[in-house]
Amino acid sequence: MMHATGSRIRRMILMATFGMSVAAQATDTPITLEVTRVTPPKLPEYLDPFGKPPPCGPGNITDFPISPIMIDGELWIILKNGYGEPVARYKGTNIETAVRQPDGRMNRTHPVHGTVKHPYILGRLWYDASDKKLYAPMHCESDGYTAGPGIVLRQVHLASSADKGLTWNYEGAILKEAPAIAPLADSGLYWNGGDGDFYLYSDEVSGYHYIFTTFYLWPKPGVKAPFFMRHRVARCKFSDKMAPGKWQRFYNGGWTEPGIGGKSSYVDAHCVVYNTFLGKYLGFNYGSTVAVCTDLAKQDWSPSYYVPGDCWGTQHNLEITPMDAGKTNPWTCGKTFYVYTYLQGWNGGTGQVYRVDLGAGQPLGAAGFSGWGTGMDAKKFFDPDWEGRPTMDPLRPYGVPSYDSADPIESRRTRTVGCDSSEATYKGTWAGAAPSKVSGTAQDSVSLVFQANAIYWRAEQGPDCGKADVYLDGVLQKTVDCFGIPSPYKFWFVKTGLDPARQHTIKIVVRGDKHAKSTGTAVKHMSFEYAADSTQASLGFCGVMGKNDWYYLAWDGAAYSKLDFDAKENLWRKGGKLVVGHDFMAPDGNTRAVRQWQAPHAGKVRVEGVVSVAGGKGDGVTAAVLHNTQTNWPARVVQQGKPLSYDFVVEVTKGDTLSFVVSSNGTTSTDDRALWDPVITFMAP
Repeated sequence: MMHATGSRIRRMILMATFGMSVAAQATDTPITLEVTRVTPPKLPEYLDPFGKPPPCGPGNITDFPISPIMIDGELWIILKNGYGEPVARYKGTNIETAVRQPDGRMNRTHPVHGTVKHPYILGRLWYDASDKKLYAPMHCESDGYTAGPGIVLRQVHLASSADKGLTWNYEGAILKEAPAIAPLADSGLYWNGGDGDFYLYSDEVSGYHYIFTTFYLWPKPGVKAPFFMRHRVARCKFSDKMAPGKWQRFYNGGWTEPGIGGKSSYVDAHCVVYNTFLGKYLGFNYGSTVAVCTDLAKQDWSPSYYVPGDCWGTQHNLEITPMDAGKTNPWTCGKTFYVYTYLQGWNGGTGQVYRVDLGAGQPLGAAGFSGWGTGMDAKKFFDPDWEGRPTMDPLRPYGVPSYDSADPIESRRTRTVGCDSSEATYKGTWAGAAPSKVSGTAQDSVSLVFQANAIYWRAEQGPDCGKADVYLDGVLQKTVDCFGIPSPYKFWFVKTGLDPARQHTIKIVVRGDKHAKSTGTAVKHMSFEYAADSTQASLGFCGVMGKNDWYYLAWDGAAYSKLDFDAKENLWRKGGKLVVGHDFMAPDGNTRAVRQWQAPHAGKVRVEGVVSVAGGKGDGVTAAVLHNTQTNWPARVVQQGKPLSYDFVVEVTKGDTLSFVVSSNGTTSTDDRALWDPVITFMAP
């Protein structure tokens, strides 16, 4: 029997209405969520795996959510690590009392091992009492397109068992990305890592199974960038028995995309239960956040709200099991329920149990609010993860565009106007330089005149940040509060559907006031982005020649030749030294490295960028821009510590080329590398 420590250590406010804006958050009806850590006398190995033998402890670490399931009136716990063969089976009266039963087995001759490696049983199962069969969606890992350790392509496959998990029948893939046409065919800095690390929610009211997956965007080799994790969801009718080909993905408000190769929208939910006290669904999300939903068919999730103290969030994982007050039902809970956490067999973490009590309470304004799903302890937010990659766990931070994404913001085509640009107009006492200019003085402002159908404003979020008013064409649009955990990945204002035939003005005005918990009133302006027919070399870079109108070539002074793509290094090369990467180029002796853009249509284009030199011990490089065969930006020597910028306009017809050419400068310069990430934007008519 568990007993409470007597210390109520966590408290948050959860808004009970939905679809709200950040500005309206303080006016909504609150629900209190009180979390109390309780101390069990002893947790079983599947809930406290550190130091335990396989399949839970070292060698087969439980770094994934276990699967409690009622089978013919008995509570079973079933789990399988993808790097071990046994299917561990436990049976008991509740989640704390199950004892080990004979192991099930998926041996190495099983079909899933031959096609997709490392099948895990995790994130809940479904038992169909009508056919006495257990269905297990499986997180599966295959080798990815990169050479980095632990970077894999995730998929969801299905297995079934008619003997309570002793033996398993492979059914096929149910959620899987479309096959890539070439290694690293994804545009830009990231490659699509697929869906996995999921939770199943089986909704008896609607008769649908829902799988809420974690979707991965991995930085490509050689790209220093955080990796992102999003959540997506697919569903299948109970009557279809989870069968391959019967799953539909949630996309753009509907369920028309297939599970295999279809598009998905992002949702702010991961581990889902139905709460009878609220009459709504609860989603336990990354970073110890909680969201609520009224209708799974609509996926109308509220923003996520942060529970201070990192109760069930971890640096980049979420291994929890919510259970009802009786500790037997993982699908439905009431006013009081329990949350079990048991991550980190590899780092000494121990299993924890939290009692959660819901009730009415007084609103605390924005306290705990973590809009866009961003909720992480500040000290962990930018820490490298266990493989040395910087992490970006919150659900909806937006970095650079990802052209191939199904998400309308992530796939945006824009031109960025940074905080140091002369196109931005500042009034007042702004200080600093890129990545942000800062002011906390009331009525200070920054504005931009633009012509486009969409505008995005990015500013840093931080514990010393205050509030700002956002105006568009002289009309107040919203007041934003930039207080929160440190993050440079927030769009505080997005407006689409503007008239592209006229000029618009966005203006950000510092209010000089703040949230009660903020230590300052700073507004840290980073950039504006406006929609444009624009392409940036690094964002269009991929392993497919000609994709996004970019080509990768060598030029010996007489003729061009195509480079070969090196998937291991994520660059185009010829021989050992001549390379073109996502944002760099290096020649080889008398052979020039060329990144070439081919105009998809006629018009005037603005060509911008900076060329600098990094690495090597030579005399720098020579850089030039050619329009077809004519020099447009004459050759210039670029040396270390002396970057050169350019900004010019040229008129092109369809099929014209702009070639960005890097040559050696002297006999000792062959190890020098030019950092060059040009931007080409068609000008508004």
